[in-house]
Amino acid sequence: MRPRHRAAGILAVLGAGTLLLSAAVPSGAPALFNTPAGFDSAKTPDGQPIVQTSTEPPPGAVAPKTAIQELRTMGSLQLDSSGTVRSITAAPGESLGTNGDAFVKRYAGAFGLTKSHSLVRSQAVGLPGGDQVVRYQQTAGGIPVLGGEVVLTTTSNGSVRGAITDTTPLAPSGGAAKLDPAAAQSKALTAATATYEIDPATVSASSALWLYSAPGKAQLRPTYWVKLAEHQHEIASVLVDAIDGSIKLVASEHQAAKKRAVCDAANVPANLNSRLAYVCNEYSALGGHAATRLEGEPVSSSAEVNMTYDRLGVAYDYFKNNFGRDSYDGRGEQIRATVRACHISCPFHNAFWEGYQFVFGQGWATDDVVAHEYTHAVTEHASSLYYWHQSGAINEALSDIFGEFIDLSTSGDGTDDTAKRWQMGEDLPADLPNRPAGAIRNLMDPHQHGDPAYYREYPYWSETYDNWDNGGVHTNSGPANRMAALIADGSAADGITGIGLSKSAQLWYRIMHMLSSGANYEQLVVTAKAACRQLINKGMTVADCDTVTKATTKIFPNYQPSEDNLCDDSPSSNLGQRPFSVLFSDDMEQGGAKWNRSDSYFWQFIPNTQIDYTYAAHGRGSLNGWTAPGTGQRGHGTSAELADWVNIPSGPGLTPWVSFNYSAIQNGVPNGNLGVEAFINNGSGWAPLSLEGMGNRMSSSTGYWYKRANLSAYAGQSVKVKFQVVSPSNTLVDWYLDDFTIFNCQYARPGAPQDAFAYLDGTDLKITWATYLYNADPRNPQNHHFEFTYSPAIPGAPETYRATPAQADDLRDRK
Repeated sequence: MRPRHRAAGILAVLGAGTLLLSAAVPSGAPALFNTPAGFDSAKTPDGQPIVQTSTEPPPGAVAPKTAIQELRTMGSLQLDSSGTVRSITAAPGESLGTNGDAFVKRYAGAFGLTKSHSLVRSQAVGLPGGDQVVRYQQTAGGIPVLGGEVVLTTTSNGSVRGAITDTTPLAPSGGAAKLDPAAAQSKALTAATATYEIDPATVSASSALWLYSAPGKAQLRPTYWVKLAEHQHEIASVLVDAIDGSIKLVASEHQAAKKRAVCDAANVPANLNSRLAYVCNEYSALGGHAATRLEGEPVSSSAEVNMTYDRLGVAYDYFKNNFGRDSYDGRGEQIRATVRACHISCPFHNAFWEGYQFVFGQGWATDDVVAHEYTHAVTEHASSLYYWHQSGAINEALSDIFGEFIDLSTSGDGTDDTAKRWQMGEDLPADLPNRPAGAIRNLMDPHQHGDPAYYREYPYWSETYDNWDNGGVHTNSGPANRMAALIADGSAADGITGIGLSKSAQLWYRIMHMLSSGANYEQLVVTAKAACRQLINKGMTVADCDTVTKATTKIFPNYQPSEDNLCDDSPSSNLGQRPFSVLFSDDMEQGGAKWNRSDSYFWQFIPNTQIDYTYAAHGRGSLNGWTAPGTGQRGHGTSAELADWVNIPSGPGLTPWVSFNYSAIQNGVPNGNLGVEAFINNGSGWAPLSLEGMGNRMSSSTGYWYKRANLSAYAGQSVKVKFQVVSPSNTLVDWYLDDFTIFNCQYARPGAPQDAFAYLDGTDLKITWATYLYNADPRNPQNHHFEFTYSPAIPGAPETYRATPAQADDLRDRK
């Protein structure tokens, strides 16, 4: 697959919202999308198709339940809340199979695919030490799914070490696309014109049909991915719905961030949306200037050219010496840059990589900013992370992370201040607008510059608000940045022991290659853990991986890896599974018999005959409460409550909980006066139900979130739960509920450890797990035993293990 060329600014905007595009639009015949076999179609009242997903696995794949049983015996398994495998990693020195193609074929059903989906091998990239990352693209009916991938890590002989999956079980909308490619490209140009300054004289457009699930709607729609390019170098991406022509995304490809060519634009104002204004090579106008410096030539008369030349060399050497990577593409490509560039007016307060070269405003070629932009180029060729929404935020974070790794590893250059450790751009010009002098981000403390420190924390920019800054990529990079700083340096306050810069670099380089192109924060968490496990006995230890796990919980406190973990001590814990008993559940697949609604118009079970779209955490059904903007009663105060009382048993060791998945969409930025409130009634009237980590109001989210509340105060009683819409000014609120469960956790019984495996270290057998054993009874803290099975068999290995009292606090890494 040809790499996508992108450009992303190190700050959120390039100039004054400008981007050059063009109108050279090729024509083409209408694209057809046929509903693949395995999707059962029905019709809405207006004749539109409703497509339901088959649950039968692809040809040659075993049933998901069987697959998961097999995979559990092969390595450390991670499931999402729908029971889909999102990560599997072999124990150190072991493999999951000898052939990657055979592995993904056999276990495709466990990865969330049905008989109508396929996986097509698309790319293989080498890693230090001989491992490879092999990518498989998900398709349906021959059409690729945007962001749908299975990513394997294999050894040099092809044995499978691990897998990361980012797939969808959704069914595509059927029928013929109503737009032909030319019409889609025209709409893309029009949309980009409304967003950026455009001179359409020199830009061409190309398009391909993909399947895309836009934020906020769980529908897989045929969508044109239109790429806008100038002189064969991409400058923007636009997603156009192939059925109704709506614009789903307009994203700049300016990533504003050893063969070298560095040119000096000398602060002459120009339109930086046009490559002709800044292109630097042996044959360009700037390349012919006396101040230009090519590889091996004497120093330039321009101090900024020399500084940038040297710092690009530092970035090149870092990736070459640590990972064996020859230039940003791994194939020795020339490294081109232009300094002292100006966009319309001077100075230009930004820097960017645009797929061909780097561009820096005056004073912006600092050590960490140069390394930041260089890493954008590496990421493009490593994992091709989309530069929008969560994948774009992770893309930005990778550049910040390696920018700081390189900065902190070259302390002899006279630019570092230990008091400014983990600060991005601390040496930038002091006149930088709207920022403290110099630094623009702080990886260890994102709050210092107004960025979120953990996922979903305000001011996390929701992809459902709008596409500002490609969906908030520079703001939403904060959690990943903090995760990297915690892993490297640790935090006494958080009980985290740092692993240092050297190990961190190897970890994050592997993460970069293992991520799927459409990765989100949940996948980042899974991938980080898997990458560390793959490096055990290759520089990493089990204790190092404990550090990684602890750091992920700090930036993703509400991560709930599996419904099997309903009874973890907290939703952020990584403890093993404790038994639970379900007292009431509703997966929203059977309609509304279990709920009473005060208004059936503003509270609806979807999909239905009037609403044909699906938006669910799992399956197809959900309960939707909403308000309509306008005057009069428009949904404010309407509610849905349980139709029947639920008895909450009491007893020693029992702790009752209520949990559910919800998604909240509203107009504008997060507003504490809007949303949906949760209430509980034990016969004495309705009282607020405080959800773990928040109050009783749910105002906004980025997709579905998992929440729960402790019901211990209601043990021995019968209760009802109610959800009520709050929008006093009739501002839009669009709220969805799925997977509602009331259950008891039985803490009087032991549970299994998480991430447990055994391996031979020389002649010693080591049995390890991520966390200590559960106590049988908090009042009598005696640990139960574990039972072990081994595949392949390890002669003489113990079948059971029981901790001694001295080992009660930490039983990891026992021989």
